[in-house]
Amino acid sequence: MSNLLKQFSIEEKDLKKPVESVEKDVLQKKYVNSPRTDASIAPKSIKKILKSDDKVKLQLHKINFSPKNYIFQLPTLFLGLIGYFISYNILQKVQPDAIKDILIHNSYIVLLITLGMGHFFTSWYLLQNLRRSVIFATCVTILLFLRIHQLGAPLFLLLVIFSFLFLELLLTYRSFRR
Repeated sequence: MSNLLKQFSIEEKDLKKPVESVEKDVLQKKYVNSPRTDASIAPKSIKKILKSDDKVKLQLHKINFSPKNYIFQLPTLFLGLIGYFISYNILQKVQPDAIKDILIHNSYIVLLITLGMGHFFTSWYLLQNLRRSVIFATCVTILLFLRIHQLGAPLFLLLVIFSFLFLELLLTYRSFRR
């Protein structure tokens, strides 16, 4: 009897529960808590059962810290370093008045684009997530733009950070509802 229970990953204490709750617990153990599988590869019928359970917790994107992923993503780090190198050369060799009015009056757009490129590719390498790196790079670039125009008040800082944090939480919640 115990071998049969182990085969279906049912514990003896689960025998006292109603059949529906045991089924949800077994499916959650098999598809959500398993290190080898993910809830996204579960069949649709199992996803519906798991979604109907109020006890199932949302799991955020987990960063995989294996060296293999970071070695594979090294070109993105090099692109980020190129962006920072170009920004450094602009700051050291070009007068600020020369790049101040390119395309948009008083915007320093060339410097912001190269810094944004550096932020984007570096955060993509570190976070291993495209959406979060776009949000992070955009947030930091907007904060730099506000700082260049001397709008670095704490209210602007909090407004930008909380708006991008809200956007990230909204997109994360939306991706789990699918």
